[in-house]
Amino acid sequence: MFSSRNPFDRLAALRRQASTKTTPLGYKPAAPSLKTNPTAPPTGFAAIGSYNTIARRWTAIIVGIPFVVVTSYVLYQRVVLGQEQKPLIAPPEGPLVAKHD
Repeated sequence: MFSSRNPFDRLAALRRQASTKTTPLGYKPAAPSLKTNPTAPPTGFAAIGSYNTIARRWTAIIVGIPFVVVTSYVLYQRVVLGQEQKPLIAPPEGPLVAKHD
């Protein structure tokens, strides 16, 4: 079967032999990869070149809206309705040591 003693020739022959074997019943080949044709033009969201930039902007808007709404409402209460600013709690005076009786 093998005329030469080169191990690479034998390996190539084994690969050819393995590729001609039949597959068992019920065997399903692996699903093709998503990028079957890399030269095809992109479709869907991939067609938008700056999709990540647009997604980042929308995320910033969605996260930022609650902060803007709450801040605006608090300022409205202070300026228009005349509500006082909540006082900050003053730090305790003296050393911060527990007293033992």
